[in-house]
Amino acid sequence: MATLRLKEFRSDYLYEFAWSNAIDTWFSIDSTSDGQYIELPVDGTNRIVVRVTSNQAEFGAKAYLIQKGIFNPIIPATVWINYKYVYLNVTDGSGTFRADSYANNYSDPAHALVESGSIIDLQAFNQQVDLERQIGVVFDYNGTKLRGTTTSRTDSKNLEAGGYVEGFEAILTTSREQWVKAGTSPILGASVKLAGVKYRIATITINGGHFDLALSKHRGS
Repeated sequence: MATLRLKEFRSDYLYEFAWSNAIDTWFSIDSTSDGQYIELPVDGTNRIVVRVTSNQAEFGAKAYLIQKGIFNPIIPATVWINYKYVYLNVTDGSGTFRADSYANNYSDPAHALVESGSIIDLQAFNQQVDLERQIGVVFDYNGTKLRGTTTSRTDSKNLEAGGYVEGFEAILTTSREQWVKAGTSPILGASVKLAGVKYRIATITINGGHFDLALSKHRGS
């Protein structure tokens, strides 16, 4: 009989489990089922490790509620009790991934398995958010207002057919969390309006908790 189950899971996350004695072998958990919960298998000799993965950084996003089952012989039935909420959080994982280890008999506490580099990700994320608040700019992405910082901007004049064409290039760094909250993400070629100038996204680089967007614009294009 199961003693652990997940609730309030998200169909767009990947959920997996493994046993502590075979941590390299992961089994997929179907989070797209119609049920309200997912019961986890039992192995009384080993801890179970639950891993959840998002396709993008979602710092502080709720991943699932884990419940523990206690058999009540009076009913008789298993009574499910809320144990803890698990969040995607760079202090415990990387913002896109975290794994938690649970004992089937709850003889010892559950604990998160910290990913290497997570503290660096957290520092970079916090630093970017602080910069956006202090010296950042507001830009428009297809009608959505977002914050960022411009790390470089160059102007140039290129000789093309018909004369000189003035060009603008900029690098825009923007924290990923706000994109997630806005329900969108940058796309190559999409329009960005910054300081009254319209740009196109030429390249996208993902760095920990932020995007680096290379913007390109030629006046008259």
